[in-house]
Amino acid sequence: MREIVLRRADFLSNKSKKSSVHIALVILEICKLNNGSMNVKDFSQSLKKCGAVNLNEDLIEGFALGFPGPGSKKVKTVDLANLVEYVHRKWPVKKLPPTPPPEVFIPETKGERKQKKKKK
Repeated sequence: MREIVLRRADFLSNKSKKSSVHIALVILEICKLNNGSMNVKDFSQSLKKCGAVNLNEDLIEGFALGFPGPGSKKVKTVDLANLVEYVHRKWPVKKLPPTPPPEVFIPETKGERKQKKKKK
């Protein structure tokens, strides 16, 4: 079931020529931002935010069934650590590009102002 869900998600995310996104990189980005587990609603919103907009609700429920996290009776969760580990086994060469260090803003010091000559 896990492989079917990931293959289907990969196919749907690469389907559009305008917004072609590799699902492995999207999942790795989500895990980088949120460790542990997520509920299905937050996982769906994170997928759409990262560019995988073509995934339907049944497929996202498949992620919750294939990679179950600690759940309750009301909320289904997705175990991100287990999902990322499976993605690394399926696509071992896919890795996130390194994040550049944040730029430090140095305010310019104000130099001495030249005084204008007054006309008489």
